Amino acid sequence: MSLAMHRGGQWHTTSSNRARLGSCRQPLIRVTPTSFSDVSSLARTGVCAHAAAAAAALAGIDPQAARAKLQLYNTMTRTKETFTTRPETPDRVQMYVCGVTVYDYSHIGHARVYTAFDVLYRLLAAGLGYDVQYVRNFTDVDDKIIARAADAGEDPLALAGRFIAEFHEDMRALGCLPPTLEPRATDFIPEMVATISRIIANGHAYAVEGGDVFFNVGSLPGYGALSGRVQEDNRAGERVAVDARKRGPADFALWKASKPGE
Repeated sequence: MSLAMHRGGQWHTTSSNRARLGSCRQPLIRVTPTSFSDVSSLARTGVCAHAAAAAAALAGIDPQAARAKLQLYNTMTRTKETFTTRPETPDRVQMYVCGVTVYDYSHIGHARVYTAFDVLYRLLAAGLGYDVQYVRNFTDVDDKIIARAADAGEDPLALAGRFIAEFHEDMRALGCLPPTLEPRATDFIPEMVATISRIIANGHAYAVEGGDVFFNVGSLPGYGALSGRVQEDNRAGERVAVDARKRGPADFALWKASKPGE
């Protein structure tokens, strides 16, 4: 079961999966002034309680001493490890969190992810005294954005901008702090082209007929180590689209050329 909220501010459950929640036309985590106190109460007894407990535990403790107690789960090693910063910048933390592709309203899965990272952000900055640079991007150019804009008769960038504004409203309703930086993909196209060109030059990507560029998964030994999966266990077409132009079924697009009419 998934928990969602409609515009009226009433909580309800639905057996729909996350993909269906993401396709709904109404914001699913928006709250109204009349219901905000209820949501705040729920937050205080839920995820935000962990931040409160952490703050209480750190009260009266020297931040330097408290830093040595912080442990985070390392997905690569599958163990909890003491958090350490780079030796050359001991008081600075750079935190990158993958942002949303803005073709629709946020769903409850987004709420969970960004609330969790908001707790970590607050702990690192306010609790442990680190200078934190928190970056969360927006993917504002994508096939889904282009298709949705075409259906609505709207400019793709205008549609993306509208859903960015909606996303910010949802994050404010959840009480999440804004990141330090929120780069948009369309602001860094030249940098993307330069980076992809270097990847091609290094033998890890290739261009195909039509102008698309794919990452060559087979060229990178150890690919999949973070997820703990081996390529032989993956089935073509489940996460990455089948394309006869690809050298390997797991290869994925780094760049998609514009199609006629785009």
